Amino acid sequence: MSAKSELSEKSARHTIAQITERYPGLHILASEREPSELDWVISIQPNIKHEICLSFSNNDELHFSVGHFMLTYFPCQDQSVARAFNDAVCGFIDGRCRIIEHYRGNKCIRADLQQPKGDEGTTLASWSRLHFPFPIFKTYKTIINSK
Repeated sequence: MSAKSELSEKSARHTIAQITERYPGLHILASEREPSELDWVISIQPNIKHEICLSFSNNDELHFSVGHFMLTYFPCQDQSVARAFNDAVCGFIDGRCRIIEHYRGNKCIRADLQQPKGDEGTTLASWSRLHFPFPIFKTYKTIINSK
């Protein structure tokens, strides 16, 4: 493993450790899913309504996913990137952020991480897949970790 890879892995572990320190009662378990180098899962438990997956891959990427939403942050050794990752994960855990999944038929085509403001919300990040804009009825699903 190169020195840069080791530094990135150390940074990723530090970022995850900050989340575990902030939520000492939270069970964050190491996982061995592929193709990531390091994986953690926050399973459904008291105060967690939806499984949260966190991972480190490609020697410099942090990933945060819930439901169909997945966001990649890189390079993870950059302090502003690590802070943004931490803010997104903690915002979801605290219930300050929600995920809105967009469906065409039964297929999720987009998912947004939002900070709610009344009935609307400010989109902080988005995930989407290639789709054709057919005039099929669009539905939405909200994923929030409300306490």
